[in-house]
Amino acid sequence: MRRILILCLIFMSLLAITGSASIPSRSKADEIIVNDVWIPEGPPSAKATAAFMVIENHTAKEVALIAAKTDAARATEMHKMEMRNEIMEMKKIERISIPAHGKAELKPGGLHLMLIGLTKPLKEGDKVSFTLQFSNSTEKTIQAVVKKRNL
Repeated sequence: MRRILILCLIFMSLLAITGSASIPSRSKADEIIVNDVWIPEGPPSAKATAAFMVIENHTAKEVALIAAKTDAARATEMHKMEMRNEIMEMKKIERISIPAHGKAELKPGGLHLMLIGLTKPLKEGDKVSFTLQFSNSTEKTIQAVVKKRNL
C-alpha cells in the first residue's frame, strides 16, 4: 500500500511539473478566432470608415458579437447593408450572430463595423486596435491593417 501511495505522489508531482495528462482544453479566447481584419484607406478628410473581418466560432453554441470599440473613432457601430426598394441601405444592428462551428464574414456590401468620428486620418499601412465583446463573455483585442481601396 505504501508503494502505491509513493508512486501516486511521484506521478502527481510529474504532472504538476510537466502539465496535465489530459487533453489540453481550449480557453474561451481560443474559441473565437478573428482573421483577415482590414480597413479601407479613405481620403484624408474622411470622418468615418468601415472595418471588415472574418469571425470564426469554434464552439457548439451560437455566439454573437455584441460590442466593438477602438480609440481610432469616437463611436464604433455594427452595421449591415441591405437592398430595400431597389436601393442599398445601411442599417445599424445590435449584434452579429456567429453560428456554432461557423463564421460571420464582415465584408464590403454586407456586415461591417462602422468607425464614426475618426480621431485622425487613416493611411495605408496604419494599424488600428479594436476590442470586441461577445455574448459568451469573451473579449478579444484585434488589430486591423489599413489597406488601399481597390476601386
